[in-house]
Amino acid sequence: MLEELKPFINEKNSVFSNKLIPGCKPCMGAYTKDLKRIAKELISNNRLDFLDCNHEYHEEDMIHIFMITYIKDADLAYKLVDEVVPKISNWAMCDQLVCNLKIVKRNKDIFISLLEKYKGSKKEYEVRFVLIMLLSHYCDDEHFDYIVDIINSCYKDAYYIKMALAWLLCDMMIKNKEKIMAIMDKLNIDDWTYNKAIQKMIESYRINEEDKIILRLKKRR
Repeated sequence: MLEELKPFINEKNSVFSNKLIPGCKPCMGAYTKDLKRIAKELISNNRLDFLDCNHEYHEEDMIHIFMITYIKDADLAYKLVDEVVPKISNWAMCDQLVCNLKIVKRNKDIFISLLEKYKGSKKEYEVRFVLIMLLSHYCDDEHFDYIVDIINSCYKDAYYIKMALAWLLCDMMIKNKEKIMAIMDKLNIDDWTYNKAIQKMIESYRINEEDKIILRLKKRR
């Protein structure tokens, strides 16, 4: 695989990526579109053995992630996601896995058990996985109370969890303004996360100016 990746080495992008993604393995600087193409080819050729290999570079981790997202069998995808979640070491792996995992939309009842499994974790990226899953696939009226319960009870003492919470609350505001405005002040989140969520809401073009005036007044000083 390293030989296949050599043509995509980009030193400038490598330096940028290593700074942008704390906790990742060394980056070659390959672009996401190329990693996705390689992953799709591996899946097309039934090269699941790649998922059992040790990965030396960030790009190999990302190919691993993208391969899982191209699998069309829900049970197999579930198994492979469950196996990879404890191996996630940075926000890019987490978010690219979850956001590209389109199979969840058609199998929410299956994948929600993964959220149950990891929602009580004390590991940063296992909790972020849960929160980004909620943001990407379960942020609707049906799951509103479920999401609130997880927000109130999950481990929060890590930067990338706090950021995920802020994005999740912003999306909840966009999709269910009345409900989130009613409970925002009562959520079990610290002032930094609360204010970051307000900031994301104010920056969103999907929230109207009248609501942004109210949100500015709700900031904690």
